[in-house]
Amino acid sequence: MKPETMSRDIGNPTLETHAMTSPAPSGKGRSTRPLPRTIAAISAALGEEKRQAFHTALWHAPLGPELDDVMNVWWMEAMFDAVPGREHRLTRTVAGRDLVRLPDLCADDHR
Repeated sequence: MKPETMSRDIGNPTLETHAMTSPAPSGKGRSTRPLPRTIAAISAALGEEKRQAFHTALWHAPLGPELDDVMNVWWMEAMFDAVPGREHRLTRTVAGRDLVRLPDLCADDHR
């Protein structure tokens, strides 16, 4: 379970969210680093052009759901960019190649 924090705008409980900036470990010696959902972490993970667009979106978003949406979109963008080969992965996904079936997490027999 993720730690609960209070949002700055109206004190509503929110969940603190982190994601991995590299693929999940699949062998020895491979590690992951969390990308905190903060302005500083997202800014640091983005390239210059995307960083400027992120900051522009931040300046124009009012507190509340709109600002949360900006943070969510750019946090995901930073995560996708953090793993090398994004364009290649996207091209293969759109073409339907090398897709991985996800387990059915709602199945009754899944334990």
